[in-house]
Amino acid sequence: MPERLNIRHPGEFYGDMLAIEAFLKGGRSLSEEACNLLCARLMQRREIRGEMLGHLAAKRKITVNALVDQILKGQAISLTPEEYKAMPSDEEPEAAP
Repeated sequence: MPERLNIRHPGEFYGDMLAIEAFLKGGRSLSEEACNLLCARLMQRREIRGEMLGHLAAKRKITVNALVDQILKGQAISLTPEEYKAMPSDEEPEAAP
């Protein structure tokens, strides 16, 4: 796992808020506090992230675990509408009356 993740500066206002947050938590560095806030936010999004993964896995007709594996290996790709249309459907076409 890489030791550093480079992100752009959040801008003046959020940069100020980050500096204040870091100070209030015992004088943490901006990098430490940014990492802490990112981790906290990722934990808050666990449920919605699971729902999103479930939707995308079902669309691809694979398990969530298989999709996560593809993502972590850098093998997952976004489906275009054309690629999705070309996928075989599980539903039988309805007969015309």
